[in-house]
Amino acid sequence: CECLANLAEMTENQGFLAKSGVITPCSSVMRSRDSMILRESGRLSANTCSDPLAADIIINDGVHFLLMSFLLSKDSACQKIGAIGIGNLSTNDCHREALMKAGVLEPLI
Repeated sequence: CECLANLAEMTENQGFLAKSGVITPCSSVMRSRDSMILRESGRLSANTCSDPLAADIIINDGVHFLLMSFLLSKDSACQKIGAIGIGNLSTNDCHREALMKAGVLEPLI
């Protein structure tokens, strides 16, 4: 996931990554007990959240709930990753509604 997360830092790669289907398998390890795997899989999701197709996949697969759980982590790097992902998702009007319904305000406050 680390290499994919690095690729996802470049805006022009985000749509390609979403179309290639890497988001769903990488998000499946966002509950790992290994902090490095957790961070990097979360970073991939967070970085791709600003792409419309990737954001749709993230919302539809429920990955936004995992990003919200990162906000409550004891690990400050995970908190930052969660905040970046939620921030990127919230740039899209239709995703803001899904985030509000999911209860995003509580972990942000």
